[in-house]
Amino acid sequence: MRGSTIRRLATQALNQLHRVRESPVRVATTQTQVWTPVQIPVNSDLELPPPDKVVVTYGQDEVNQFIDLADAIEEEFPELQVEGVEIEKDQQGFSVKTEDGKIVAERQSPGPFPEASSIIESLKKAGFQ
Repeated sequence: MRGSTIRRLATQALNQLHRVRESPVRVATTQTQVWTPVQIPVNSDLELPPPDKVVVTYGQDEVNQFIDLADAIEEEFPELQVEGVEIEKDQQGFSVKTEDGKIVAERQSPGPFPEASSIIESLKKAGFQ
């Protein structure tokens, strides 16, 4: 085959690829290399798997309550890992977040440590099973 025939066939193949998928494609010819950016269509109906970890932020004087809460969460949701983050003594925040940062429950002002049952209910409402 001559060079012009090879280039024509490569161009036809590239045009077919543009119709089928949309990703960076490189076509080598005898004279130059051409990069053509394209995009791959993604099925937006696909669901992401549920997070497998929650992060609980709690105060230094709430360690025992955190341990009890973590045990209750892991008993209710055996596949869910609970990670604790202890905050400084002068901070009074409490939160439960998914690993992607979605807030499931939080306490902004001083007050009692939330009951495990209310946190478990919040996790169920957030889609955990």
